[in-house]
Amino acid sequence: NRSYDAREKYPNGELIADQKFVDFASALQTYQNAGVKVIIFGLPYGGDLSRQADREYYDTILSNSLAPYGLQYISVMQGSKGLKPNNNDVHYGRSEASGYNAYFETLIRPTLDGVI
Repeated sequence: NRSYDAREKYPNGELIADQKFVDFASALQTYQNAGVKVIIFGLPYGGDLSRQADREYYDTILSNSLAPYGLQYISVMQGSKGLKPNNNDVHYGRSEASGYNAYFETLIRPTLDGVI
């Protein structure tokens, strides 16, 4: 289990700039420039409550780091808060009410109009 404080790794809102991230974002940008619709969905709400502020900070850093590449980033942090089966969980169950189906229908499908 790898844990770190995003504020330490990316102080003052510093953007992600390691080579693996740059290569990843550049590849997605290349696809997008070739006409492929690229949408990146952010982190869901959940996990250990002591780490939630870190997850929210990282969600912002990720969004800001992808922006220079012109990539569409959609945060699902707040929208996913009530969709998981357990309060401090990042996983989604199989039920209609708290499962992946609800996650997709509530958070992802509305952003796909005209895409699929």
